[in-house]
Amino acid sequence: SSRPVRFFFRASQQRALMSSLGARGCRFICACGRPAAQLQTLPLWGGSSSSTSAVGSTARSTAPSRHSGSLAVAGPATVLAVAGIGRARWNRRSRRRALSANLHPATALAAAAAAAADEQGTIDPSPEVLFRFGVIADVQYADRDDAPNFTGSRIRHYRQARRLWESAVEWFRKEDVDFVAQLGDFLDGSNRGMAPGATRRALAELMRPLEGGPPTLHLLGNHELYNFSRKELEEGVSLDGLSGTFGLCCPAALHADRTGGAYYSFRPAPGWRVCVLDPYEVSVLSRGGGRPGVELNPNELDQRALAMCQANNPNDITKEDFARGLPPGPACRWVPFNGAISEAQLQWLRDTLHEADAAGEHTLLFSHVVLHPEATPDGNGLTLLWNYEELQAVLRESARPPVAAFCGHAHIGCATEDHETGMQHVTLASPLEVEPDSDACAIVEALSDGGLRVRGRGAVPSAELRRGLR
Repeated sequence: SSRPVRFFFRASQQRALMSSLGARGCRFICACGRPAAQLQTLPLWGGSSSSTSAVGSTARSTAPSRHSGSLAVAGPATVLAVAGIGRARWNRRSRRRALSANLHPATALAAAAAAAADEQGTIDPSPEVLFRFGVIADVQYADRDDAPNFTGSRIRHYRQARRLWESAVEWFRKEDVDFVAQLGDFLDGSNRGMAPGATRRALAELMRPLEGGPPTLHLLGNHELYNFSRKELEEGVSLDGLSGTFGLCCPAALHADRTGGAYYSFRPAPGWRVCVLDPYEVSVLSRGGGRPGVELNPNELDQRALAMCQANNPNDITKEDFARGLPPGPACRWVPFNGAISEAQLQWLRDTLHEADAAGEHTLLFSHVVLHPEATPDGNGLTLLWNYEELQAVLRESARPPVAAFCGHAHIGCATEDHETGMQHVTLASPLEVEPDSDACAIVEALSDGGLRVRGRGAVPSAELRRGLR
């Protein structure tokens, strides 16, 4: 082709690629981790010195220079740079077209990646990190002894959650993240029923490590609404001895597109947009101020949302056994600790994704409640957004769907890729319920080529995320 095509390739497969392409009339220029100026041409077939010089000069100007295991492949039809540090992504049409040519598998793999890269634009083998953020979900701290969760299936380690939060913040600050995404349920609702002042004392203990640190997004979870009213969270909860406040709104340093609410977007770096969602805008808990059936009686709940949830759940949702007998899957989402996104918020998201696409921006979504049924543990649907289908319709109609969504709420980590958009849906494990010798947090690096590099700890695995091609 007229320009180099770069893609990632596993080091273990390079020998087969070299053997296959070398037999088919290609040259290899081996980088082996050395600076580009030191690249050496390895002629594996005959040819004129002028063509060798042309190939060599092209490869020298583009080959990766930092990663070991890198090599450039130059041939009569295609120029490739192959780096043994990851993987290529290409669409099904490109793969089928290459495989139908009856090539050796390694050759077909290279050809498919080259064809897709030519269609989609060059994929950089060493993309730049444009920004990084720390992420953690469901700390749910309370100064109380360990106890089973509400179903009795797992043990909650309340004081451990605080220790792991403090350790996570220390790591985030050491790595100089650009912001922290705390995905909701920062405090456990049981604080509300403890001694007077327990909620604010527990909150101050969690907020203290953030003093003077990076901007922090505090997403709205159900436990925020158990502990505070929405009005308090929108205005910001002040704490004695601390300069910052705890609330729903985007930190001023991040320059959100809208203020005064729990959903907004901001641009952390050129080429990227982050969208934060409010999954409790339509909810029995929408006004907050207490726990249903404890501090709040049924008449104090949002009546429209209460009727919506009750119409889809045969149990009395104001009682503790609200999930009894519900079949696993999306039908199980109609429980009072979930909620829905309003029509106005859906339209805002639709408009924001359109603007991001027009600006050539990649996007990320953050939500407390899970947005995809297969991103709930074992697909049980228990922590799924009520109107997830409407949300998925907005994402699927977008010309450039988000790269990924990061959610919490389920306490168990899981992930899936949407088969229509290729979007990655990641649900984080909770530090509240991991084993005592484990952890649950991550630093995510956003890359210049639209990828995400997740550096996980404990129950949050490390991974490289890319939106699949439609």
